[in-house]
Amino acid sequence: MLGYSEDGLRGVEQWDTIVHSDDRISGAQRYAAIIEGKRDADEYENRYFRSDGRIVVGNGRYQLLRDTFGKPQYLVALTEDITERKRAHETLQENDLLFRSIFENAPVGISLYNVAKAQYFTTCHLQVSLCARTNQIFVHAGGITSDLIRASVSGSLTVLPSAST
Repeated sequence: MLGYSEDGLRGVEQWDTIVHSDDRISGAQRYAAIIEGKRDADEYENRYFRSDGRIVVGNGRYQLLRDTFGKPQYLVALTEDITERKRAHETLQENDLLFRSIFENAPVGISLYNVAKAQYFTTCHLQVSLCARTNQIFVHAGGITSDLIRASVSGSLTVLPSAST
């Protein structure tokens, strides 16, 4: 995950250069709380510098093991590289924001119908246009009519249930 040898990861000083500076203090405090026996388990993310200089994100899960007297004996740690998952999530959020911005700010009426969920999404421009045509049926799939759409006009983005619900 980090590209260092086992010996290269043994020294505490080395970890000070591997853990991202913005994560060092909070990570060290949380780690210390487990080692001191104040917590039995924890899970948190840290950013690390790989040996090639790239930054990776690791999700660390820590569990303290105690002896029969309750004294801390071992710490079990598992760190998973979640860099790609984080990037994918950020990309999805950016794309969602872009789509929502285009959809909500379009100068023309746009509508989407989710057949599986029987949901109808429409822009304000389309709602205004449909309200002007009071007797026309816009969509009959799933029983959605212009009357049902007009009855739900309340904002720039509206979700309507199907007529059967």
